[in-house]
Amino acid sequence: MNLLRKHAGVFPKTSAQPLYLFGGNRALDPVSHEVLDDSYDMKVHFDWEAAHFLADKGDGLGSPVQLGSDEELLMLALPHHRDIMQAYAESTNQIYMEAGACTPTLHGEACGVVGNVWEMVESLANVSFYAKRGLDPDMVPDLEAALEEDLKYDVEPNYRRGAGDTYFSGKMLAKLARIILISDQVNNPKFVSLRKAAIDRLASGTEIWLNGKGQNPFIYDDQWGGLASCGCTFNDAGQNCSNTFPECPALDDMGNNFGFSFFNDHHFHLGYHIYAAAALGAFDSEWLIEHWEHILLYVRDIANPSRHDPFFPPNRHKDWYLGSSWASGVVTINKQPFPNGRNEESSSEAIAAYEAVALLGSVALRAFDTSAMVASDNPELKKSLDEKYAVAAQIYDFGRLLLSTEIRSATRYWHVTKDPKTRVYPAVYKPKAVGMLWSTLAQFQTWFGPEDWKTYGIQMMPFTPAAEKRDDPMWVHEMLPEFADSCTKDPICEQQGWSVLVYLSMATIGDKAGALKGIQGLADEVFTTAGGNGHSRTNSLWWIATRPPWSAPAPPPPSAVPVVAAALAGIALLSGGWMFYKSGYWALGWGAVGC
Repeated sequence: MNLLRKHAGVFPKTSAQPLYLFGGNRALDPVSHEVLDDSYDMKVHFDWEAAHFLADKGDGLGSPVQLGSDEELLMLALPHHRDIMQAYAESTNQIYMEAGACTPTLHGEACGVVGNVWEMVESLANVSFYAKRGLDPDMVPDLEAALEEDLKYDVEPNYRRGAGDTYFSGKMLAKLARIILISDQVNNPKFVSLRKAAIDRLASGTEIWLNGKGQNPFIYDDQWGGLASCGCTFNDAGQNCSNTFPECPALDDMGNNFGFSFFNDHHFHLGYHIYAAAALGAFDSEWLIEHWEHILLYVRDIANPSRHDPFFPPNRHKDWYLGSSWASGVVTINKQPFPNGRNEESSSEAIAAYEAVALLGSVALRAFDTSAMVASDNPELKKSLDEKYAVAAQIYDFGRLLLSTEIRSATRYWHVTKDPKTRVYPAVYKPKAVGMLWSTLAQFQTWFGPEDWKTYGIQMMPFTPAAEKRDDPMWVHEMLPEFADSCTKDPICEQQGWSVLVYLSMATIGDKAGALKGIQGLADEVFTTAGGNGHSRTNSLWWIATRPPWSAPAPPPPSAVPVVAAALAGIALLSGGWMFYKSGYWALGWGAVGC
């Protein structure tokens, strides 16, 4: 209480905003023009614009005045803030965790921090289309056999015409992109012609959504400032949209295209399309340069680094305080907001979206690099490319920042572990993952079903190099038995492609032989289902072939195992408390509703 009294007169002004300070030097390889090692720490500042509140005008409102040197703001920090917070200039950023200084929230203990400017240091690692290590030589024959078939893959015919939704079309494009990239890594000359044809198909399938010629074109919403989808009233018989622009069903039907035109899930949808564009740019810089401005519309919609863009808001989905994103847009229930606030289901697809943004920035840096040009060759061209290079640098760095912060929060708030150092949920929450995280609710199910395997699976797709940082092996080790058991008991899990994720998780924790047997035992049709059509046998084998050895650590002796305190005695007594929902029943938790 004394701490609260001491800082009661200091408050944050409405102009408070996050600031991003990038450090380090970026260099390109003089021959390949690839980004060299570019790992460095980056600083996120929460400048609270603190001021003092003096009630001296007789109106009870007071007036903000300049703070004295010893006056600092008291705010509450969540676990992922405290992990990386440090002192900054005159801001002490002292964390108080003693009794009375913390309060339980949906996101764990929120504890007092005294400081006017929070400084948090986030490590920005490189992004790549490839894993950190090479392919297991023993698995190269399996990969080559899979590539023989998968390099012939094409997206479904209706999506080649832009007829359908932007989510599954994006997943299929990104799937083809992964197959092409892996064939490049395998580097067998026999795949050259197959890869070239696949690149041509990928370009055609990507361009139909970029050039406005598809049956379900993107349009611009000048009220909210962003891309919308015209929508498609799909005709199964003709595999076409029965409507044409300007007849746009998605503008009235919140369920059309998963609510994209009401700003639902933009990062999920467009992240896949950006990934496909980035892969194409990796093979063909001229293609990227030609389509750059159209691709930028995707980036500006979901990961805009600029606060001065008059057409798109900055970082549409990202909640900088929570570190994670919100997937929900302006969709309502009977014209009313959702009672539990905003939500995000697939933390892994948010991670993949920001990985794609960073990769696009990386390949664009190479495409627009003019370091080898002589200014007199074409000064106007050089000026134009230099300007685009600067934009690419912003996209590259900002994409990595979005990626790193999304991973940090996903592993804290969607991945549930036994480790008391990282666990934020009380023992009453038994599952090893959260399916949907709302403003005031942690929910163990998905929008499309209550099955356990769906809840675990939606947090583990797609498998790209970023998944290595996303899926800590210890969490996978604890989670996999429940995921695998629920999948094994329900034949629909394999039929719809979700067992792919079980096998890839086995590889993550060292069982490469079991994972290989499982993937090779799947029917080809599994990779065409609603749950499996973003995966391929090639990409699955690539993941297995690039996994490092891993074994579970020995459990601590019984005397060292922390005992869960009897604080759960009051669980059901707290009104408006912590809650989770699983397959038809509610369970109350502890503490205040999430801040």
